[in-house]
Amino acid sequence: MFDFFKKFTSKPQNIKINNRVSPIQKICPPFNHSNIFTNNSLYNNNEYNFVCAFSTYAASIKGTRDIQQDDYYLSDITKSHNKNRIFAVVCDGMGGMSNGEKASRTAVKTIAKAYDNIRTNESIDCNKFLTEQTILCNELVNNIHDNKNCEGSGTTMTSVLIEDNKLYWCSVGDSRIYIKRGNELYLVTRDHNYYLLLKTMADKGEINLKSAKNHPQREALISYIGMKNIEIMDSNPMPYYLQNDDIILMCSDGVTKTLDKNDIYKSLCNKDAYSIVENIIDNINHKNLNSQDNATLIVIKYSQ
Repeated sequence: MFDFFKKFTSKPQNIKINNRVSPIQKICPPFNHSNIFTNNSLYNNNEYNFVCAFSTYAASIKGTRDIQQDDYYLSDITKSHNKNRIFAVVCDGMGGMSNGEKASRTAVKTIAKAYDNIRTNESIDCNKFLTEQTILCNELVNNIHDNKNCEGSGTTMTSVLIEDNKLYWCSVGDSRIYIKRGNELYLVTRDHNYYLLLKTMADKGEINLKSAKNHPQREALISYIGMKNIEIMDSNPMPYYLQNDDIILMCSDGVTKTLDKNDIYKSLCNKDAYSIVENIIDNINHKNLNSQDNATLIVIKYSQ
């Protein structure tokens, strides 16, 4: 069904995980599809022999909602065994579900604690850490359902672990990761919503694309943390190799459903992480929407 995704089963949990090997969407400019993997430098496995630095900043706003259901964690830079590491995660508690706030807090607290326990290790299997911790978070959030008052709670979860110039990520739900490189903006993740299935049907000619884009349930999530079994989990078993001045944006859908790709691209053209975050928040507030969702974002700028 998902032609671009290599599947394997992670035992003993028996959860299907999709290792992301599909073309990443280059969205700005120009607005077309491109394969970031065609750049051989991303797979350049030469010995790391330069000094890297990270500029980071994060922010979260409640919007017009009564409850803040988003949560996030951004680590300090860890320098250990001649390696530089940084970890970040964004979770968006399910709006309309009971106790989404508790679900996002549980997931963030769990994976942040796990990272803190291994951050100074000499060696980390980054992809394994992210996927296994995501599965663990799913189990813990699912256990919240034992409390009848919390039935149906859930959260999205998008995480990034960078070691020197190597970036690993994992995603469940519709919180996103973008990478800006030079004048190009890449959407790394895909939204795990009903439109993903509708688009597959449209590609097969079973329905027309207009019907898929206008379906009233197109934004309903089909995979999230807190399900009995995670339906879809995307990650990259092979690292992305960062280049000087690459900018990573992680955000909840309170950002992407308010600002379009041009707004995001322009904001990412600011010089440092703080300015980028402040500009995005200002742009969201300027929209002055009557139904502004919680919005959370983390920006990491890499330089060497």
